[in-house]
Amino acid sequence: WGIKAGWGIKAGWGIKAGDGIEAGSGIKAGDGIKAGSGIITKYKGKVIAKFISCLRIAVGFDVKEEQLIEAEIRKGKVILGKVVKKK
Repeated sequence: WGIKAGWGIKAGWGIKAGDGIEAGSGIKAGDGIKAGSGIITKYKGKVIAKFISCLRIAVGFDVKEEQLIEAEIRKGKVILGKVVKKK
């Protein structure tokens, strides 16, 4: 089971999916983000969480500007986006 949203995804706690997570815009979680496969955002918007655990991460797939990932990467490979310290 995956999560797919036409726009952004926001959760007060964590986000967990057995398969992938896809959002048109950003993803924000109060705790961690866990996915069985990948996490992808298509347009502008950060991925913000305490941590991320998945197979692959691609942020801003359909935009030219580099998008940010504000999270500790516990598991997974960042294939698109820039990891920065959470503010």
